[in-house]
Amino acid sequence: RTGRPFIHLKLAATLDGRIATSRGDSRWVTGEPARLRAHQLRAEAGAVLVGAGTVRADDPLLTARGLAEEPPPIARVVLDPRLTISAGSRLVEDALDGPVLVFADKRSLDGRERELDARGVEVLGVPAADEGLDLRLVLEELGRRGIRGVLVEGGGETAARFVDARLADKLTLFYA
Repeated sequence: RTGRPFIHLKLAATLDGRIATSRGDSRWVTGEPARLRAHQLRAEAGAVLVGAGTVRADDPLLTARGLAEEPPPIARVVLDPRLTISAGSRLVEDALDGPVLVFADKRSLDGRERELDARGVEVLGVPAADEGLDLRLVLEELGRRGIRGVLVEGGGETAARFVDARLADKLTLFYA
C-alpha cells in the first residue's frame, strides 16, 4: 500500500542493554546461533541496511552466509549522508558480487562518488532531513526498485531514527 518495503529492525544487545562491547566492538555481541539467524533474516528480507558508522566500525560484507541453501543476491544499503565510505572497505570491494546502494546527502556529491561507481557501488543523492537523510525518500526509492523487505541492522542511531519515524514494522532483539 505504501510503495515502501517492509522494515524489520534487528538489534543485538548485552544483558545490560548495550549494543556494543565495553571496547566499542559491535560485531560479536551475540553467539553463533544468533549470527546464523541474522543471516537467515537477511536472506528472507532481500535487503540489509546499515548506517555509515556501522560500515566504519565493523567493515561488514552484509551478505547471507552459512545457510543450507544459497540465497538470492541481497541488496546492501548504506545510509552515508557525508559520503564517507572508503573505497577500500570490504563492502565496496565485494560490490560486484551483489548490489550495493549508498544513499548520501545530494549536497555531498562532489565527485567522490565516481570512484565508488567505477567499483560497482551505486551512489544515490537524496535530500537531508532534520537528523540525517530523509528515510521515507530512501524507502520509496528502494520500493521503486522492487525491494519488498529491508532488514535494518544499523547501530543505535540508525535504529532510533527508524523507530522515531515510525517506519519499523517489526523488531527482533537478540540478547547476548
